[in-house]
Amino acid sequence: MAAKNKDKPSVFSRFAVVVLAVLYRMLTLHQYMSFVFYKMKHGIRYLWERCPEKLLHNIQKRPDHLAIVFSEPEISFGDVAKLICWCHEAGINYVTLYEPRGILKKSDEKLLRSIQKLAPSKFSIKFHSFSSADHQEVDSIDAVREEVHVHLAAAEDGRGAIVEAARKLHQVQTGVTMKSVDNMLKVTCDWPEPDLLIRCGGLNSHLGFLPWALRLTEFADLYSHHRLFPSEFRDILATFSITDRRCGR
Repeated sequence: MAAKNKDKPSVFSRFAVVVLAVLYRMLTLHQYMSFVFYKMKHGIRYLWERCPEKLLHNIQKRPDHLAIVFSEPEISFGDVAKLICWCHEAGINYVTLYEPRGILKKSDEKLLRSIQKLAPSKFSIKFHSFSSADHQEVDSIDAVREEVHVHLAAAEDGRGAIVEAARKLHQVQTGVTMKSVDNMLKVTCDWPEPDLLIRCGGLNSHLGFLPWALRLTEFADLYSHHRLFPSEFRDILATFSITDRRCGR
């Protein structure tokens, strides 16, 4: 009889489960309502402002290299293309798009077509990949005025870059140390480190983004890259522009 009573959940444990379930639902509702009000605010700003994309020109200090991490299960190529066009409007010429599964990396032509629909002949796109010695260059049609460099990255690039750096160090018969690998990675990945990294999807994680490239990087978050308003992107750049970056001093 005593053994049967032990197997039955106590009143306290059942009460605790109910309380936790209620708290979870309250937290979920709070997050949902916060998201709704957030989108409503930016939707009103979008309707109020004239040519909101043009206001990106007014940002005083912008990142030289912007990285964007996508954690959502579905990628919207139209919205990613919109982000690239906004980067061009803001004067950001180096952009890294990191999607750990490699969806963007494998679909560069689809991404290019989406960009051309939004901004035909405004600027050229040059795609890069750390996993290849060569980069792919694709220009938008007709009158090309400026160039935006887009690095398409995936989780495999971090591991591949380290293996390639170790292989080169072995070929030159140099001891493999943390410093030598770091120097070789800088040569292999000769882009400037990202000044700003935006995490899309509400997940507080870099998802394996190249760790050696984040030493001096500022971080920001977006609920999602789907159906973005220009003011969402502009607010992040405005916050970055007033950030005092001391670079470790």
